[in-house]
Amino acid sequence: MTTLAKIFFSGTVLLAGTAVKAQGTLADSLNRKYTVMARSSNPDTLQLLQKELYGLLKSKDERIWNVARNGFYQMKKGSVSDSLQKVMVKKFPNGSTARSAGVGKIYDEKDLLKKEALYKAWLKKFPPENAGSEKIEYDYAKQALATAFAQAGNTPKALQYSDDFYTAPWRGEGFAGVGVFLLRAGDTTAALPLFKKAIAATEAFLDKRKDEPGAAFAAVGYPGYCMTYAEIMLAQKNYTEALKYLTLAEENSRTTRTGLSAAKARIMKGLGRNLEAFKALETTIAEGQGDDKMKAELKAMYVQLNGTDAGFEKYQADMKKQFLEKLRTQLSKQLIKEPAAPFTLKDASGKQVSLADYKGKVVVLDFWATWCGPCKRSFPAMQVAVDKYAKDENVHFLFVDTWENVADYEAEVNKFITENKYRFHVVFDPRHPETKASAVADAYKVNSIPAKFVIDGNGNIRFKMSGFSGGNDAAVEELSEMIEMARKSS
Repeated sequence: MTTLAKIFFSGTVLLAGTAVKAQGTLADSLNRKYTVMARSSNPDTLQLLQKELYGLLKSKDERIWNVARNGFYQMKKGSVSDSLQKVMVKKFPNGSTARSAGVGKIYDEKDLLKKEALYKAWLKKFPPENAGSEKIEYDYAKQALATAFAQAGNTPKALQYSDDFYTAPWRGEGFAGVGVFLLRAGDTTAALPLFKKAIAATEAFLDKRKDEPGAAFAAVGYPGYCMTYAEIMLAQKNYTEALKYLTLAEENSRTTRTGLSAAKARIMKGLGRNLEAFKALETTIAEGQGDDKMKAELKAMYVQLNGTDAGFEKYQADMKKQFLEKLRTQLSKQLIKEPAAPFTLKDASGKQVSLADYKGKVVVLDFWATWCGPCKRSFPAMQVAVDKYAKDENVHFLFVDTWENVADYEAEVNKFITENKYRFHVVFDPRHPETKASAVADAYKVNSIPAKFVIDGNGNIRFKMSGFSGGNDAAVEELSEMIEMARKSS
């Protein structure tokens, strides 16, 4: 079962026969046991675990072999886990490991005709009806084909492969995922029904089916599908429909969604409700999410509503003051004091760089990778922050490239940084050839990227955060406040 499938489903996979159910229960039990043992720092416990894992390989059941493979992975014996996977493909040619290996080839194939041929051959060898409840992999494969055809401009094929999906809580993501690529290709006509289907497939999980496995996943996606649909309606100047779906997005969002207030402002303006449009735009800018165009539009609307620009500068200054006061209150609750793990890494010029080199200075660590979309979206704001502190000798930024998946990752990283003209001090946190782990990311307990850490002059982590929600102004102000608070606490 794939990682995402495990989010949806728990417990035993029910196939035919009591013995099969019992084996599934045993596998679940062993996985829980070995997960605990793998976290131990006791050498005897780890030695016993390794012995038991090798003992599992006497089994003729693929799920028990999977327990062993997962156990070795958790012990950070990546090469052993990889070797077992290759053996399992041959030992269980019709099993789930072989099936996953087959779908991997579909993902990797660049030629569309060959990709489609691989998919059809894979379906013939591994019919969905034999997969029990593990059909999420078939949904991934279908979506991969649909998005590939969408990117190639072949809308009929894209729609053919996105007709429906097996896994109910994931259906919305399946439809919307293809819709996004059709939008990027400029085919709004084909994309629109897919977002409508995504909304319809997901909304039941907000109430009637909220207690079903995977309901939380579906509910998280719902506001985004509504928001995209609203933006399409807005672009078509269908302001009434746009407001309807934007309201649904707003009502069902668990967090503040970037761009929601900005879209609301445009909708209200289109409906001729100028005061509401002004208030929505004011909210966007007050949250640090506004760009220069929005700020200029706010001023124009201020003049329109007041008949003059008198008082605008004070109004704008007060708004920023309120934002900063709110931000400082929030950050004061997030202030921590944890020893920062020491490290020495090579930078893009080949020089060895250590955290100890910056003793007495505030250091900002930004963990990222070239494949990470949110990391790259955060970089324009990070460049503003770097430039802001460029002449401050007591603040230094280190962009820690980690979790790269390609062999020649340094060249890829340098190319990306150069092409985008970023003035970043990049250091490399390579994967260990055996464990596949990146040492510094592990030392800082990084679970997702982008991940940022603000370290004070005494070598203590004072702030840590992950992700990027958008809004360059907010991001720069937040990081600046963190730096200043870390500086004062040194």
